[in-house]
Amino acid sequence: MNEEDFQLNNEERHSPVWARLREHLEQRLQSLRQRNDTDLTLEQTAKLRGRIADTQYVLSLGIANRDVPEPLADRDE
Repeated sequence: MNEEDFQLNNEERHSPVWARLREHLEQRLQSLRQRNDTDLTLEQTAKLRGRIADTQYVLSLGIANRDVPEPLADRDE
């Protein structure tokens, strides 16, 4: 199974557990973004951006018929 194959069904997306997890992940994402705005080395910034991307991916599981974000390593910058 690859990342594109995994999706939450409607019942799972509306469950209390997903609601709690989503809230936690949104708070984590906000915290990571705030930290990313501080003075970090290039290596620290890269690691933090990876954590942000992973958090965004998990949050995207709650979106019906979502487009899976392209992994950072595969993007042309």
